[in-house]
Amino acid sequence: MTTPQITVALPRGSATRRAALARATSIGRGIALRLVQIVPTLLLASIIIFGLQALIPGDVATAMAGDDASPETISALREQLGLNDPIYVQFWHWFGNVLQGDLGTSAVSGISVNQIMAERLPVTLTITAASMIVMAVVGVPLGVLAALRRNSRIDGFVTGLSTLGLAIPSFWLGMMLILAFSISLAWFPATGYVSPFDDPVAGLKSIALPALALGAAGAAEACQQTRSAMIEVLESDAMRTHRAKGLSTVSIVFKHALKNAGIPIVTIMGLRLSEVIGGSVVVETLFALPGLGSAVMLAITQRDYIVVQAVVLVTVLLVMATNLLVDLVYLVVDPRMSSGKR
Repeated sequence: MTTPQITVALPRGSATRRAALARATSIGRGIALRLVQIVPTLLLASIIIFGLQALIPGDVATAMAGDDASPETISALREQLGLNDPIYVQFWHWFGNVLQGDLGTSAVSGISVNQIMAERLPVTLTITAASMIVMAVVGVPLGVLAALRRNSRIDGFVTGLSTLGLAIPSFWLGMMLILAFSISLAWFPATGYVSPFDDPVAGLKSIALPALALGAAGAAEACQQTRSAMIEVLESDAMRTHRAKGLSTVSIVFKHALKNAGIPIVTIMGLRLSEVIGGSVVVETLFALPGLGSAVMLAITQRDYIVVQAVVLVTVLLVMATNLLVDLVYLVVDPRMSSGKR
């Protein structure tokens, strides 16, 4: 006599909670792994930043004091900066202060670098966020449109436009935007910055052209990456099944295809965000914006190496935070990446 097999079906709610718990555990493990990896990266970046300053030819104190400074002045400045100590002592003194939140004091203006950061960092972050919005709002929809109209005139126009956007340098585009929309049409200010939190209309006008100049290349790259990823996903068997079930194009694109094409789009947006932070130097100088980019340019011309060190370190931290944010998005989209495999 054959013994009948008994299958016990778990309640659906219990299985769902168990799956959600496993997903949350996987994401948490991935976040912890990324945070641990930041520590040695930050230490290595700090050593490189400090070491490059030490390798600069010439005496830092002489450069900061000026050519007409007396030997006594230079000697006092060297003592003030701790340049008479061994290099490893200088590094650990500087790094220890950084870990305590003290970025030093500008040797030129005498102003705390923390104060400089507090005044200028919000400007750079606002411009960076606005340029990322330009990338997402312009690049991704155009890429989806080109994929849906593949090999049509619309696809050709969007592809040509994105290629042009990648080829145009941000500083040249910025100058053309100033000539067209500031000087000729007088729609936007050519220079200056107003916080959108103080005056929303004037603030948006002051960041519109810099954000467009800074985000155009990223929007073009996001468009091309979205088009390629969407074409691959739309031609998959899963999407054909959805069409056979009678789902609308809107439902297929926004509920299924964009999610599956999300990883390469997030990747390119993350890479572009890092480039935008670095590229803000040129755009902030062009539009006379009081951000970190213009601060580092001024510090370089004044040979204020303490400010340069601090700005570079903060920029590295911003890029690391960006990479962490991208990793978190990866984990949410695909928790299997918590193992570190991509």
